[in-house]
Amino acid sequence: MGRWSRVVAVEFLRWLAPPAGLRWLDVGSGTGVLTSTVLTTAQPRQITDVDPPRGS
Repeated sequence: MGRWSRVVAVEFLRWLAPPAGLRWLDVGSGTGVLTSTVLTTAQPRQITDVDPPRGS
């Protein structure tokens, strides 16, 4: 999503309104923008991001 990734991630989490203390899984994390935004705004208990190498 390029330059909009961070803006979209913030708005998505605002819309989702998750409670603190959840476990998160970001599959296909790419640049890690969503993972980073979850860490800074959603107060996760745990977060795991998985991004397979290109060409897999």
